[in-house]
Amino acid sequence: MDAIVSTMNHLVSVSAFNKGAAGAIFSSVKQSGEPKLVLRRNEPECVLISPKEYAKLIEEIEDLRDYRLATERLLENAGKAAIPVEDVLKEDGISQADLDAMEDVEFE
Repeated sequence: MDAIVSTMNHLVSVSAFNKGAAGAIFSSVKQSGEPKLVLRRNEPECVLISPKEYAKLIEEIEDLRDYRLATERLLENAGKAAIPVEDVLKEDGISQADLDAMEDVEFE
């Protein structure tokens, strides 16, 4: 029964927007972080999520794409000899002193 009540709390009809409740609905989504499923003629029309949740989902998608790309590249290069970093630096004219002089960069 709790699942039904919870689901019902996440549903909102388009008519609620037409009756001036858009501001309250948007505030609710933003403050609670809970999504709302917008229904039009009792059919799902769209999902409202907070900007914070949207950013989190986009970051997760990007991380998964990066992971997939890294996995594909590892599989493509399986069994091939790796190039030592020293050789790459020498080929590009970069010395250890150049690297030491650079600012630290933080990767996510």
